[in-house]
Amino acid sequence: MFDDFYNISQGFSRNFAQDSNLHEFIRFMLERFFYEEFEQKCGAVDGLGSQEAIGDIKPFWMNLVLMVYHIDHLSFQRWVEDNSQLKGDIDDMINAYMYEFLNDKWQELLQELTNDIFPILFANRGFLLEFNRRVART
Repeated sequence: MFDDFYNISQGFSRNFAQDSNLHEFIRFMLERFFYEEFEQKCGAVDGLGSQEAIGDIKPFWMNLVLMVYHIDHLSFQRWVEDNSQLKGDIDDMINAYMYEFLNDKWQELLQELTNDIFPILFANRGFLLEFNRRVART
């Protein structure tokens, strides 16, 4: 009976996500970091929809990381140029770019970075102890 269960469950276990609270924390911090960088760089530029303003935006770290991981994408600056009809709140533009236009690539990048960062944090016993204490308190 357990042999049958083991054979069946092996097929199922490959489909289950094996993300821990630490994985979720890493993803959360990466999203927050990228979003804050977008907001900071774009917020410093007046009139984001104009061609001059687009040229004033420096490349985002996220776009550089997407290139390092060989994930084909369109930079935020280029996307804004191609979607010049999108004017309005900077938060709406950032959300549209990250979660609508880049969604699959964005998720792939978050997964790749999380996979690379997880072993480093997991190996740090002091960090894990403090992380688990804080998670236990919430």
